[in-house]
Amino acid sequence: MLGWTHSGKTVFLLAMYAALNQSIDGYYLSADQDTDLDLREAWEDLTELGTLPLPNSEVPQSYDFSLVENLETLAEVNVTDFRGSAVRARTDSKDAKPLLDRLIESDSIYVVLDGQLLRDWLVDPSGPPPRDLHLAKTNDVLLRTLRARQDAKRELPSIVLLITKMDLLTGIPGLPRPAALRKVPELLEERVPVLFTPGVTALLCPVSVGTFDESGDPRSIADSIKPVGVARPLAFSLRHIHDRYIARESARLRGQELAHVAVETRLDDQRSSILRRFYNRKSIRIAEELIRSGQQRLRNDTEELRGVVSMADRLRAQVGNLPVLRDGKLGWYLSANGHGYGDDE
Repeated sequence: MLGWTHSGKTVFLLAMYAALNQSIDGYYLSADQDTDLDLREAWEDLTELGTLPLPNSEVPQSYDFSLVENLETLAEVNVTDFRGSAVRARTDSKDAKPLLDRLIESDSIYVVLDGQLLRDWLVDPSGPPPRDLHLAKTNDVLLRTLRARQDAKRELPSIVLLITKMDLLTGIPGLPRPAALRKVPELLEERVPVLFTPGVTALLCPVSVGTFDESGDPRSIADSIKPVGVARPLAFSLRHIHDRYIARESARLRGQELAHVAVETRLDDQRSSILRRFYNRKSIRIAEELIRSGQQRLRNDTEELRGVVSMADRLRAQVGNLPVLRDGKLGWYLSANGHGYGDDE
């Protein structure tokens, strides 16, 4: 997760774990005993006492989770939370190199954008973006990450533009919240152009944990906690991985089906005459056994793929219909039909 100081990324992490640990649509997120205790205590401090988590140190915080359904682990998830200033840290700091190394290894990157700062920019879009968004540096880090992945001939990670404090996007004169959300990509196109390059998929995901007024009153903070949308980013990240797996497996299974047809055609040719059948009895028997075993493997793999597709559909439903950038084009992430993405409306 990339996010600047006070952007809300650590609070989001606590809310995400608290929500998914309680089970959503039959699956839930679990962690080892110490991690669970640390996150649970920090969440209870926030929701009961109004105590915000402390800023991260130079040492990144890494969390290992398991996505579980019916006692079966569906996926292993690692989330690494870097301090807010890690993106612009000098190379001799403790987290500069680990940050880039970790981003290169990530299947999904969360860029946390402060909703308050975005609101200020949306009110006056003709002016420069708030300095504390650090968009130029964010673009530089993402560009280096994606180029390193491409040079290593690895698939590009998905990106989640995680807009915290989404309640602050309301009340902009002449710009209701849905329209404000759609306006964000227009503002980012010149400032973070890497998001609009071919092969990049980025979801715009607004979330909210609570309304933290400027007074910082703990009681007001605790009373305002009401997480909204905090499970969506992880559902999108996992769905994106599922989509790629489904595409690869579907292509492989189609290749196997064609190979089986070719073998059966040759076998029919060997069976076509008495003389060939007499001299090729052994090879025919071996071929028939190979076909039977291959067909069984194909049926097993196809059934397994159906299970993956079913899980992907459930994850899509959790994401909902949000703006998504795919290959430089703005569209909608659809939850109501069989497609993962739709054209802009």
